Amino acid sequence: MRDRTRTQQASENSTMGIPQVMTIPMETDPMDMKYLAFCYADPAFYDIKRDTTNGSGARRFELPRDRDWTSWSLSTGNGWEYVMPPGMNMPEQGWKIHVSATMENAQKLLGDVASYCHASAVPFKFLPTRTELMRTNMKYAHRGSSGKFITIYPDDDEQCARIAAELDAIIGGAEGPYILSDIRYHGGPVYLRYGGFRPLLMRSRTDELSPAIRNPSGELVEDDRQPVFRPPEWVQIPDFIRAQMDALNSGDRPEEFPYAVLDAMHFSNGGGIYRAIPDGQEHPVVLKEARPHAGISPDGTDAVARLLREAEFLDRLADLPEVVRCHRVFKAGEHCFMEEELIEGTTLNSEMVMRSPEIRAGVGNREILDYRDWALAALAKVERTVHAFHEHGIVFGDLHPNNIIVTPDGDIRFIDFEMAHDVDDPTSAPAGAPGYIAEDGRTGIAADLYGLGCIKLSMFVPLTVLLPLDHSKLRGLVEHARQFYALSDEFCASIVADISLTVTDDNPAPLRRRARVARDAWCMDDPEAVAEIDAAIVRGLDEALDLSRPDRVWPGDVSQFDEGGYGIATGACGVLLAHPEARQREDVLDWIEETAADSSKTSFGFYNGLAGAAWTLDRLGRGEAADRLFEKVRTLHLPSLPSDLYSGLSGIGICLMDQARRHNQHHYDETIAAIHEVMLDRFDEDRSSIVREVNGTATAAVGKGGLMQGMAGQALYWICSHEFTGDDTDPDRASTALDRDLALLVQTPDGSLQLNEGWRVLPYLATGSIGIGLVIMRLLEHRPTDELVRTLHGIERTLVPPFAVQSNLFNGRAGFLLFADRLLQCPWASISDEEVLARQARLLNLHALVRGTGIVFPGEQLMRLSCDWSSGSAGVLSVLRLYESRHLKIVPPNLFRTPLLDRISVGHSGNEWRGASSELIMERR
Repeated sequence: MRDRTRTQQASENSTMGIPQVMTIPMETDPMDMKYLAFCYADPAFYDIKRDTTNGSGARRFELPRDRDWTSWSLSTGNGWEYVMPPGMNMPEQGWKIHVSATMENAQKLLGDVASYCHASAVPFKFLPTRTELMRTNMKYAHRGSSGKFITIYPDDDEQCARIAAELDAIIGGAEGPYILSDIRYHGGPVYLRYGGFRPLLMRSRTDELSPAIRNPSGELVEDDRQPVFRPPEWVQIPDFIRAQMDALNSGDRPEEFPYAVLDAMHFSNGGGIYRAIPDGQEHPVVLKEARPHAGISPDGTDAVARLLREAEFLDRLADLPEVVRCHRVFKAGEHCFMEEELIEGTTLNSEMVMRSPEIRAGVGNREILDYRDWALAALAKVERTVHAFHEHGIVFGDLHPNNIIVTPDGDIRFIDFEMAHDVDDPTSAPAGAPGYIAEDGRTGIAADLYGLGCIKLSMFVPLTVLLPLDHSKLRGLVEHARQFYALSDEFCASIVADISLTVTDDNPAPLRRRARVARDAWCMDDPEAVAEIDAAIVRGLDEALDLSRPDRVWPGDVSQFDEGGYGIATGACGVLLAHPEARQREDVLDWIEETAADSSKTSFGFYNGLAGAAWTLDRLGRGEAADRLFEKVRTLHLPSLPSDLYSGLSGIGICLMDQARRHNQHHYDETIAAIHEVMLDRFDEDRSSIVREVNGTATAAVGKGGLMQGMAGQALYWICSHEFTGDDTDPDRASTALDRDLALLVQTPDGSLQLNEGWRVLPYLATGSIGIGLVIMRLLEHRPTDELVRTLHGIERTLVPPFAVQSNLFNGRAGFLLFADRLLQCPWASISDEEVLARQARLLNLHALVRGTGIVFPGEQLMRLSCDWSSGSAGVLSVLRLYESRHLKIVPPNLFRTPLLDRISVGHSGNEWRGASSELIMERR
């Protein structure tokens, strides 16, 4: 997205002492593009493509067959294939060598480099498949690791210098994308960087487990992996690397780059977009940068090819006032640049969000109709312009609201013509943004019309990304838009005609028909109807179960590939807890036992790893296996772990307290007390790397506020510690910790309190204000204050708007349903009407999809389905069963409870137990 202007105004609310920031209660920047890399392997679920084909046209890279690899150790992990010579004892860290490659020369480069390493007995690793290589070089791949195809691990600086020189002599003329984190060796595909060889982890400044290296005193420090060459200050730079650095920095600004760059507007792996002023001029322009061999699009073109193509089509459309003007194209160094006019305004997407009545509380019919009339007028201009492109013989190729600017006077301007092509181009490939591209292979004008229809629909209900997952959803989304905005039948028919999706199973199997009927009716007041929905969600989970894979049982969020696939949040444990009657339950439990016991897994927390797996196995009847995992938890090096609830000591500590209470034993007291000591030592830590002031208003780093990774989760730890030990100073610590997250809340224009990340405000369970609200309700039991009650009432207002972007538990509608359920049990809440709960349950229908014979839900970012607890169907099922119990007064098969969201009680031993734990805590102080 390229917003040309963005303003914020801040004032102080005298009643609550919370800043009022004129931002919007919904994300306005693009979706998290890292999810795109997981969309190419499977049309239904996030996945990593694992190519195993051999022979002609093989997609898997092969080591040279003329070398004997039988004595070498070959293994895979973290998406790499490791190749180690016999008897190798690799150093912990040092100068490493990277080799970049294009799709065309990768196999040859691997052959040359592997042959060299074999002859020299040097360890290395490489990306094993073409898919992995393409994924690392795509437009929205991580810029810090992009371009790396082969990594070589020298013994020392002397060997590193020799290898770099000898490899450069062998492959120095080959092409490859520039590796931004490294220093280039001469002009070829060989790069150098100082970093870790073996996996070491530490707690980072932002309270995360981070890759680490050792400083000269032996202490672990962060292994910086940002897209810039920045060796640690204490590392001595060898002469051969210093020579490359001097050569790179020897000149001033190149003559072919006559601009003063003001700021960066956007970065992708393909290059940056900058606001700059040409030499001798006063008015700023936009510079688009394109890196060769990087930023690969699905059609295989790199950023340079797309930029040159864009310039060509901008020239052909220069007579249309709705099109951005291209001034010139030039080359500076190896990068290509295009200078174009700077258009003042905001994207159509941002304008829609700022105006939309469905995401705000307290709007009336007049505001709804005013928005409708504005949107229809803007859409008419968009449609006329798209047809004008077609009259010029050009397909835009990437229609979506972030490629359209709304100017201050209400005109529209199209930008980003990277995917434009001729109407009759036979080589054009389907391309576009998620939610605006058909996945049936259509191209040309038909693809543009699909995008146009999706823009029309998304202006009123921005969920078009769901359509490829379930074609039958189109009718429901259009009907929702028609009813809420009083749209004409003619306009709704034009949406359906443009999108033109075919529902192929008009006569489905009986169970599939029942799922469709239950989804479309979505009756939340009839116990039998809700039971039918429950059963359909269960069928969806059972049909997705797959025990054949080593990395996961149920498909879920992309983080399951890093976390191990077994945890509560994104893995098998969470699904089993929500759905303990799952098909092949015992086989799933066996899989969890084996996977969690693997010592190579690096996730230790309650929601993401080891502690949660132990807790789950204990609850589901595998006590001995749980005990073994809890023993591993007890031996963890606690100071190296983060403090948060999701993956760190807060969650582990509460888990162990609950386990001790459940089994009435003091087995975990030492560890509980040790965690208390570490948490106390960290209590007054500097948080400037997580929270910063912007115009006098506190803002949190992305994902670092709220329940799961913010101070609210740590406040919950102190509350549970008090409930477990009876330490009366713990509630005061909870209040102090919670205050640090309360300082991040801002009052939005509709009166709701949401968590401020600077560029967006969030109401959600994991990272927003309702998670903070859950902790407020817990703290009110111990430290009731009028200020906390007022804040809770402000957070309650987030339940009023009728639209939520996502359906999931952590960051969507299911979290609202859980919050509403808790409010009905809270004597300090202003909401007491169960209709609030029922309304949240009814609104889950907007995201409900049908797959197979079941009802399923989209995961984070909505681009694929998810079964997991944090982002998918299991989380929806768990809160739906709460609703069944609370609102319909029926007992569902299972009510998912976690000690982290429910009150910790002391158990039968009472004060005696508290005294034992408190004694240990006092001793450790």
